[in-house]
Amino acid sequence: METFARLDEESGFHLLLTTSKEIVDRMKTFKVRDDDVWVITYPKSGTTWMQEIVSAVCADGDLETINKTSLTERVPFIDCVFPFDKRPPYIDLEEMTSRRLIKTHFPHQLIPPGVLKQTPKVIYVARNPKDVIVSCFYFFNGFISEPKLKWDEFFQLFIKDEVPYGSWFNHNLYWWNRRHEAHVLFVTYEDMKKDLSNIVHQVSEFLGHVLNEETVARIVDHCSFSSMKKNPKVNKSEDVMLDSADSSGKNIQFMRKGIVGEWKTHFTVAQCEQLDKLYKKRLQGTDLTLDVFF
Repeated sequence: METFARLDEESGFHLLLTTSKEIVDRMKTFKVRDDDVWVITYPKSGTTWMQEIVSAVCADGDLETINKTSLTERVPFIDCVFPFDKRPPYIDLEEMTSRRLIKTHFPHQLIPPGVLKQTPKVIYVARNPKDVIVSCFYFFNGFISEPKLKWDEFFQLFIKDEVPYGSWFNHNLYWWNRRHEAHVLFVTYEDMKKDLSNIVHQVSEFLGHVLNEETVARIVDHCSFSSMKKNPKVNKSEDVMLDSADSSGKNIQFMRKGIVGEWKTHFTVAQCEQLDKLYKKRLQGTDLTLDVFF
């Protein structure tokens, strides 16, 4: 486990090695602005996809301009400091003029208090936990973990909440319970796959941008998975840290497949039953059921 995450003893959460104690401490006093837009997700739940949608909508569909800058610059990832960063992203964000677009995977306990108490725009993307496990498994093994984890090992770490950012259940349930608040937009990865045009409409209305149908259609085409995967400003092929290969020498891409239901080719019957049982136990008495994702 220590190969790709560390236990933050103060909070009790497992975090990426690139998330230092300094960052966690700084989040306690990070000044949130009312016109901020926070894209919040559990890892591998459609974060990059939603970042690009938000960026395109806030640019009123000016795709030529946003394509000149990497997604990590347009929507900084506040949680980490990578080797290629000149300084922590939170410093850049503090110096930015409004409107700031910010990405985080932090559970609500570690998010700057202003996000919870003030009224910045929060877009939360949820994804079926079974597909999340599979996607996280490939991501951590592809870019972070040495030695590589076996599927069964990672599955057990996930259900014990010993992966970065802790419990999928607690992470999602917090924002699910706040989904009716005016400053929160809760969407699912599966709905993005079903009807991306509708999601772009929802995001643009939520963020106060009036876009015509032609602009929405261009954003939908630009933000299709196939288009984003080929876009080096989005798929992070320009990031040195993420320019890697597996043991066979095959290039690893940040955006892998982006499909719904891949878990069916990985889960054993026993694992499926184990997660279903855990889901019912952890979310008993709530209306966040697996039906939400189908």
